[in-house]
Amino acid sequence: MRKIFYLTIPFFLLNSCNNESQQQEMNETADEVTDQNPDSNEQEEVKRVNSFLIEQDVVGIFQLGNEVPELPKELKMRHFTEEVTLDGEIIKHTHNVVFNQLEDVVELIMNQNSDEFHDNREIEEMIILSSYYETEKGITVGSTKEEFKAAYPEATLWYSPGKSFYFLDTETIPGAQFVLNPKGCKREIKGGSATVQMKWSDFKEDAEIEKIRLY
Repeated sequence: MRKIFYLTIPFFLLNSCNNESQQQEMNETADEVTDQNPDSNEQEEVKRVNSFLIEQDVVGIFQLGNEVPELPKELKMRHFTEEVTLDGEIIKHTHNVVFNQLEDVVELIMNQNSDEFHDNREIEEMIILSSYYETEKGITVGSTKEEFKAAYPEATLWYSPGKSFYFLDTETIPGAQFVLNPKGCKREIKGGSATVQMKWSDFKEDAEIEKIRLY
């Protein structure tokens, strides 16, 4: 029995050493994997590129003050001229309407003070006509007044007597007017020449944005 006892001890010692050695190798391997694959929360920040985004002075690939860039394959453009009377003088505005297979998406109003052909004039104003474009917070044509308020809590609601429309604006996107469908208005405003700030309760909750103007 003693011989068996003495022979058994080395076997268990050897087995224990092998287990410890294997465990150490596994730990070292795990450390290497951890070093090569850092925590996903610490990944490098990826710059967002969205050609359909509405930002300050920018609608997708179009920018105020710039010429019309080369259009992607899915977009086409047609032209028309509008005459506007300003201080007794008739001024012709060139409009470039950009569209896809389904709808008109944005109207580009060109600088009327240039004698250049419409393709070479600078963009003076942009009117977004569809949900093809949206803000970084997902607001687009068709969004409701309440959705806009939730996305931009500091937003204000106005009536412009000059152009006779109601619009929302936000400090986040200066120079942008989110024009509401007038059918959603519960308060009629008459007369006056100054822009009037309105209450949120003056419009129905489901009142929708019908177009977006950048100027």
